[in-house]
Amino acid sequence: MGAVVSPVALSISNVAVAPAEGLNGSIATATTGLTATGSFTSLAAGTSNSTSLHVGMTTTTAGSRNGTATITLASDGSANGGVTTGLPSQTITVTGGVYRLANPTVDTTPIVLAARVGGAASANIGVTNTSPDAFTEGLNVGRNAAPAGFTSSGAITNLTPGQSSNAIQLALNTATAGSFTGNAQGLTLASNGSITNNTDASLGTASVSLTGHVYTPAAAQLNTTAPVNFNIVHVGDPAHQALSVSNGAPVTALNDTLLASFNGATTGVTGSGNLGANGLAVGPPNTGSLSVGLDTSSARVINGTATFATASHDAELVDLALADLMVAVSGTVNNYALPAYVFGGGAGSFSQNGDIYTLDLGSVQQNSSRLSTTLFARNAVAGPADLLDGLFSFLDTSDFNEVFNPFNNLAASTNSGALLLSLNTATLGSFSDSIVLHGTGHNASGYSAPVGEIRLIVRGEVRTGGTVPEPGSLALVVLGMLLLLYQTSQRRSGRTTRH
Repeated sequence: MGAVVSPVALSISNVAVAPAEGLNGSIATATTGLTATGSFTSLAAGTSNSTSLHVGMTTTTAGSRNGTATITLASDGSANGGVTTGLPSQTITVTGGVYRLANPTVDTTPIVLAARVGGAASANIGVTNTSPDAFTEGLNVGRNAAPAGFTSSGAITNLTPGQSSNAIQLALNTATAGSFTGNAQGLTLASNGSITNNTDASLGTASVSLTGHVYTPAAAQLNTTAPVNFNIVHVGDPAHQALSVSNGAPVTALNDTLLASFNGATTGVTGSGNLGANGLAVGPPNTGSLSVGLDTSSARVINGTATFATASHDAELVDLALADLMVAVSGTVNNYALPAYVFGGGAGSFSQNGDIYTLDLGSVQQNSSRLSTTLFARNAVAGPADLLDGLFSFLDTSDFNEVFNPFNNLAASTNSGALLLSLNTATLGSFSDSIVLHGTGHNASGYSAPVGEIRLIVRGEVRTGGTVPEPGSLALVVLGMLLLLYQTSQRRSGRTTRH
């Protein structure tokens, strides 16, 4: 469109055999966009004219130039007194077309690409040959060299009118972390002349600005020594330890932050916390946001793990899931030692009311067999539990014989050695004694502390005559004799014996 088109000259001959009149002719057209000009007169018989009649077309608008031109013919009358004789006209079929140049529309929206080192990020440049009809040349689009940080590929050849293409692609180079800004991908635009004059027409250039960001992924690093060992704690105690966590990725031009949050734990292990919505940057560790602990609601030995979900985070990309952070946790939850008196056998009735135990030996005749009883101290708690040490103090004076030796390291649900007690029946009267067990609980962690005291009240009565409530069986007599023998041996060995 707009090109100068040289009209085409037609060749016409007067094929009459001489002697013959000359031939007159002229050409015209009624088809819009075509031109037909020229005339000749008295073309002699047997000769031709190839310079007078021309057919052409206008190029001010695009479109079809198909049509006809009509040549009007007449015999010149040179042999008829100058009176011409009309001859049949001839119709010339004309075909042609005028094409506008390609009309490129480039999507110049700035392209921003982001990826992590080793990842991939790409985008395509959209181009359209914008045209109202088919009388438009195809569009060629070439590309200049890609700017630093990017690679490019693809080209567009002879893109037809009304069609779009995204064949030109930009890709981010993700070999190293960095930020690439202030760049542009240059394009060369041309109208494809393959359907007109086989010469491409330059349509200038276009460019699309590029920005690229390549991030180094975060790396979760546990600095706290694992396994986290709580050693021995007690039921109901708080048992928590803060974790030290770092983003262990190397420092680069652009770094992701580290996200982490508690994600679950095995039985007996607890965990909590997160590193916040913005995550932990490369650099100093975070201590205190994440923690692990023990469930101290019941006594048990615990060996398990706490799991923290981790991810690599930045403002431009979808979070990248990383391997879970697994923290091994161990410890023992002990019950506190719990002292108790246990009836072992012999005389008397035995009862308990809270921390007060009562042994009632009843009544016995004066100078009858001793009333003897065997008791035990017990660490009356289920394991795992602290060990129990015990000492006894006697608060009253009486006529009871008692062998209550100290004990150490009494394990859960076990008894001490026998605690022997008897009533001397030589003296008349009612007798009572209060024996207090002072316990100390301790364990291998270094913990040691007193536990609640318990008291044993022992009662008995010696009287003359009458009925004796407590039966004096042969077994009771034998037990009393054994008690006396035991007391004698204890005195000789220096152990605690009280009369």
